[in-house]
Amino acid sequence: RAAADRQTDLYAGPHHTERLLSSLGVPIHTVGSVVSLDPAGWNGQMPGFDVDLPGDPSAAAFLQVAANLVPGSNVTVRAVCSNPTRTGLFEIARDMGAGIEVRPLGDRGGEPVADVLAWHAPLRGANVGGELVPRSIDEIPVLCALAARASGTTRIRDAEELRVKESDRIATMAEVLRAFGVVCEELPDGLEIQGTDAPLRACRVDSRGDHRIAMTAAVLGLLADGPSTIDDVGCIATSFPRFIGTLRALGATLDVHDGE
Repeated sequence: RAAADRQTDLYAGPHHTERLLSSLGVPIHTVGSVVSLDPAGWNGQMPGFDVDLPGDPSAAAFLQVAANLVPGSNVTVRAVCSNPTRTGLFEIARDMGAGIEVRPLGDRGGEPVADVLAWHAPLRGANVGGELVPRSIDEIPVLCALAARASGTTRIRDAEELRVKESDRIATMAEVLRAFGVVCEELPDGLEIQGTDAPLRACRVDSRGDHRIAMTAAVLGLLADGPSTIDDVGCIATSFPRFIGTLRALGATLDVHDGE
């Protein structure tokens, strides 16, 4: 992990906080994994400001992957943060043959912003590990949904951090994938997933209170051979309160039932 993080920092440059501070005139500098602030000649004050926050790429990923997976889909997610520290999934999806285009829009609040265009296309398995993992760690669950539809085997390694997220995402995603009829093997630091082009099996799964697991299960449910049920979806509000409504607006059929 330490080596992977260093590679990521050297590749990606400034993270969110450094970019915002720099845009406000704070004399902050980033070189590789080293951040420094030189107060000489600075009065220590920042002006009041308005900032137009770009969209969260982790939230955009679920809409992107849904479009990649559902035949006939074509979706544009507008004004998404395209900071290289956060765009690992876009690169992985492109390597898997997914229909995806990232159109730069310039900077907002020091962050690079882009429209993300996604559409259905045949997918192939991939090996995912090393420096790509920290840049896509929150999107690994929905990457598993891509892998479920990719020809061949997708191998995800170096992702042991997923064991200590809101749930043990490696174990929980293995349960979810198997419930939908996807063959997979749980590894200490990741998963091996056998893709299939057959309809997934309708099922009932438990999100374990993890918002990213719940949303991934909903995306997988779009490919199932009948209605599927996801228990404990209130957690989705943690990061994407309008997720269900957004999928409905895109044509999906979803119902939320309290107390079941």
